[in-house]
Amino acid sequence: MSTTESATAKRLLEFFRSELVGAADISLSGLSADAHGLSRDHFVFDLHWTESGSPHRRELILIRDGDRPGQTDRADEFRLLRALEGTGIPVPKAFWCDASAGLLERPFIVMERVSGAVTPSLSEAYPEEPSFRETLAAQLAEILVALHGLDWHAIGLDFLRVPGYAPEDHASARVRELEVLAQFLNPPAVLNRAVDWCRSRVPRTERLVVCHGDYKMDNVMHAEGRVVAILDWERARIGDPVEELAYATLPYLLSTGAAVGVLDPEGFVRRYAEGAGFAIDPQALFFWQVLHHALYVFYFALLIEGARQRGVEALEHEEATQRPRIVQLLDLIEAQLASPGAG
Repeated sequence: MSTTESATAKRLLEFFRSELVGAADISLSGLSADAHGLSRDHFVFDLHWTESGSPHRRELILIRDGDRPGQTDRADEFRLLRALEGTGIPVPKAFWCDASAGLLERPFIVMERVSGAVTPSLSEAYPEEPSFRETLAAQLAEILVALHGLDWHAIGLDFLRVPGYAPEDHASARVRELEVLAQFLNPPAVLNRAVDWCRSRVPRTERLVVCHGDYKMDNVMHAEGRVVAILDWERARIGDPVEELAYATLPYLLSTGAAVGVLDPEGFVRRYAEGAGFAIDPQALFFWQVLHHALYVFYFALLIEGARQRGVEALEHEEATQRPRIVQLLDLIEAQLASPGAG
């Protein structure tokens, strides 16, 4: 166990002694850092305790905010996970949350450790067989339909970044996010054109639903041919289902192997539409894909700018990692704006 892990174990024991009132013999075993996740820290461990004379053991994972930009409220994510229990959406059971940033320096959630495999983020080679991916895509479409079909008022999700505007104004609000980012990051000409294009082609949002916000392959755990958990709900929001569908079939994510397992994006959209019971406007889908490509460029640029504040070594690492992604995204945007679908 490293020095960092030893310090983490000591602080966690303090946390569980305060949470498990009446328990005795509280201990941890197997604590280690886990490689999953780009923006947050993950630690896996087993928790042991005795209660009413009986021994107990839970296999757990702790997810802590990282030091990259874009962190969201961990208490809200915890409330969301608890609200989704019993809805049929496969999520890990969340047990504890410390949103104070005091004990482990940054907020964290402790949840059950689900057994399964996760495809690495932005992997160039996709390890699963095509037949498996087709099976997985069918399940993921069904889960997305079920998620978007939840009555979010009834299950108490009104706290979840609910927009303060009418549904039809949702896309305009998202374009304004691009405009704000463009003011600070001095984007290249093609990105400015993309922002202008999005501004002039805002689709109407017909309904607002619970959206995962990052519905892609590295947030999906699967085992023996089935989805066992959808992970990392840190970007969940009340939003447009077509926007989320566009993200799930985003050309950039498909090119990197990180999309939700789809081999046939048109088939995925068709399966979703059949399950959801409403038609998907192809122009709206195209709009959201252009917008998300632009948002990805800004996101990777922000990672570079954040690294600039941390020193030369961090900057060189982020430049080497993010710059090729930015170039690929700008090429995709250029092709999109020149395509017949751009109008």
